[in-house]
Amino acid sequence: MPLLLTKGYKNNFIFNVIYMSQFIKLTSMIINKNLITSVFIKPNKYHIYTLENNINGFMLFGSGGVDSSPEKIVICGEKSPEDYKVISNWINTI
Repeated sequence: MPLLLTKGYKNNFIFNVIYMSQFIKLTSMIINKNLITSVFIKPNKYHIYTLENNINGFMLFGSGGVDSSPEKIVICGEKSPEDYKVISNWINTI
């Protein structure tokens, strides 16, 4: 985790360690940046795909199948302009 050191001059010389955020804070959720697999940029909309959280499967007489699907988060500029701005700023820093 990257560190940012700042100096303070209260009561002699103090070093404050601030951990840089590994999360994106939106109005209704917090997204872990490490779990994002892809972001599709569309006009006035972002589609964010994260790692699979659910795995479904079945077993029948020694054989079966497993299926998983990524979680999709849609950020729309018209419905949530604050979240759209946060994601836009994050994408521009990459």
